[in-house]
Amino acid sequence: MKYSKFRDQYSYLRSLPKNYVDIDFQRFKEIETCKVSPASIVEIDNAKVVQYYIFSGYKLLEDFCLPVQLRGKQNAFKQLMKFYLYPKKHLPEAIWVIDIWSKNYFHWTLECFPRILALKKSGIDAPLLIPSHLYKVNYIKESLDDLGIQVITFNFRQSFIIEKLYTVTHDSPCAFDTSYLEDLKKFYFKIDGSKVINKARRIYISRRNASKRRILNETELEPLLIERGFEIIQMEKLTFKEQRLLMMESKVLLSSHGAGFTNMLYLPSGSTVIELHPDTERYNSCFYHLASALGLDYYYSFEQTDDANPQQANLTVDLMKFSKMLDLI
Repeated sequence: MKYSKFRDQYSYLRSLPKNYVDIDFQRFKEIETCKVSPASIVEIDNAKVVQYYIFSGYKLLEDFCLPVQLRGKQNAFKQLMKFYLYPKKHLPEAIWVIDIWSKNYFHWTLECFPRILALKKSGIDAPLLIPSHLYKVNYIKESLDDLGIQVITFNFRQSFIIEKLYTVTHDSPCAFDTSYLEDLKKFYFKIDGSKVINKARRIYISRRNASKRRILNETELEPLLIERGFEIIQMEKLTFKEQRLLMMESKVLLSSHGAGFTNMLYLPSGSTVIELHPDTERYNSCFYHLASALGLDYYYSFEQTDDANPQQANLTVDLMKFSKMLDLI
């Protein structure tokens, strides 16, 4: 394998939330420093690819095909046997950026697509190898069409031998590289910027049709928001392009934790994001990290929950408390 470093490790301080109070020290102050990992383009000779897995010889290259949380937990022998069982195709070269989480909007937008841009920026113009079920996902296909990259799709009963496979090392989870984000913003502003009419809309992303992390008293919350100029939006009803354009015209974005919040990426500079959180001991801070890396004003509100697991929890918003917080914005 050949490594070509294109980014050294560096650190930056995250801006604390605009409504930060000392009682939330452990939730914010202790993660104030962001440490961005070094990054390299990796060239793998004669790589074996099957499903989501990459092998060099008989070795599973976990660092390039599995998220950190799952490395060391896979049965490499079982996956390698699939390579030999399925029909094989030879390719002279290809790009690889996906893992088992890539279908998620957050992970595709902020982990996979920036790595493709980094490879293109470095002069690597090989086709992207991607499972056909991922390529059918609307925002994945739209983004790749926007990029104009050649795509090779495959099903999970095929395997490949690739003479030169190019990939990029994974970043640490939620340690967002500001240059990655800047490249993403520039890429889409070049496509969409001329269509932006205004930059003053206030948007609330509703999760009313989601199976988890819903607002249980949303019927009572919405009149309060509408009175303050918010539009109620369900992101899943919009195309990828419509979501981007909506954000480019917005000044304030409000939501509970969910993939739709990824769209803060397209907000104009100086915008505000407000995140509704379950008031649990465990705290998912990824969107605070993203807002800080983008230089956006971040506000938070911890609300009563029906589940100790923040990934499952539905919220009941304290309307009086939340109204007072909106007065600050």
